[in-house]
Amino acid sequence: MTKIIKYSKEEKNNIKLIEDLVNFLFINLENFGDPIQYIENAMNYAFERTNSNGGFAAVAYDDNDVMLGVAVVLYTNMKGVFPENLFAYLAVDKNHRHQGIGSQLMQYVLDNTNGSISLQVDPKNTARQLYEKFGFDVKYLEMRLYRM
Repeated sequence: MTKIIKYSKEEKNNIKLIEDLVNFLFINLENFGDPIQYIENAMNYAFERTNSNGGFAAVAYDDNDVMLGVAVVLYTNMKGVFPENLFAYLAVDKNHRHQGIGSQLMQYVLDNTNGSISLQVDPKNTARQLYEKFGFDVKYLEMRLYRM
C-alpha cells in the first residue's frame, strides 16, 4: 500500500531529506528533467530555505518506506496574475510506473492546494496524458528568453 507524506518548511533543516528528494527527482525525471541545481533551487523555495512563498513536496512511499514518487508544488502568491500554485515536478521511480502512483500524487496535490495550478510539460512527455486526465489543458504557449 502506498502512503503519501507532505513535507514543507518544517523540514527545511532536514538536509538529508532534501538531498534525497533532489536526487530522486534528478534520476527519475530522466530526459524531461532539469539540471540538478534547478531542482535544488525549487526544493529550497518549497521548503522556504530562501526568501520565498514556500510550497511542499508530496512523497509516496511503499510499506518499507522506499520512496516511489515525488511531487513538488511552489506557492506563487500571485492570484489574479498567475495561478497561485506552480506544479514544479512530478516523478515516479522508473521501476514503479504505471501502477497509479503518479495519479495518487496528482490527486494528493489537488486535494492539498487552494486556487489554480499551472505546470509545464514537454509536448513529447507521456506524463501529459496524466495531467490531461486530471483536467489540465493548454492555456498558453510558453516562450522563454534565456540569459546567462
